[in-house]
Amino acid sequence: AQAPPRLPSIDMSIEELRLGAIPLGAALLKATQLDPQSPRWRIDELRVTNPEATLAVSGRWAPRRSAVGSFTSLRFELAAADVGALLRRLGHDGLLTAGEGTATGRLRWTGTPAAPDVERIGGEVQLALARGRFPQVDVGAARWLSAFSLRPLLRGQRVDVDADGFDFDSMRGSFALRQGIATTDDFEMRGPYARVRIRGTSSLVEQTHDLTVTVEPRIDFSLAVLSAAIANPAAGLVALVAQTLLRGTNALRRSYTVEGPWRQPDVNALLPQSAVWPDERLSP
Repeated sequence: AQAPPRLPSIDMSIEELRLGAIPLGAALLKATQLDPQSPRWRIDELRVTNPEATLAVSGRWAPRRSAVGSFTSLRFELAAADVGALLRRLGHDGLLTAGEGTATGRLRWTGTPAAPDVERIGGEVQLALARGRFPQVDVGAARWLSAFSLRPLLRGQRVDVDADGFDFDSMRGSFALRQGIATTDDFEMRGPYARVRIRGTSSLVEQTHDLTVTVEPRIDFSLAVLSAAIANPAAGLVALVAQTLLRGTNALRRSYTVEGPWRQPDVNALLPQSAVWPDERLSP
């Protein structure tokens, strides 16, 4: 029988780490062999740094007699100063403009650290971004972004969306991964035009969505109320009452289903009474 591979302890730095033709940046790797008789490799620190972001990874790899039988478990933290530029570096130009924030989580899969088994990948991921923009993109070229192509949804709401895309002030959510299926029930984006909540599943294996998207246009009557009150106190009172009533209801919310392949999902509006915010206790 083939003996398990022997893994040396490593302490090395790389001036320019590349993934194929993609320059990832400077890298530092420190790893320790835990047991020569039953090889297990502890990744004490893998750090990749470039002008756009820093990725820190730690974890373990337990190789066995073949790559099929090996197991990888990693913890990661990505801190990005410019998410759009980072995606451009990785060959995904035009998906996102600007944006800063973090992505953290734990992932585990059968296979080597460099070759994860997507059908068996599991773990948890948390995402928190701020101040970015989704440009008007070709869904065919940005399959994974198709769930966030919000222009048709927002136009249906009579929301004045910038022709250049959808700005967001914040984007956050958590994802549970199991057997290659990503599930979220708390993904939320807030922007100057709308508040958007996404819940459901996305298959990394089948490359399909099964999502519900709830959109609530952002309405701010502050200037209208002030102007009306100066010109006509009675009209100002009416505007104030309208603002209070609308903010206290879900009358303007609409929900949509996003189903089918990443490349071209079906988007269908639900009945207005179905547009209930997933958690009414969310802060305003």
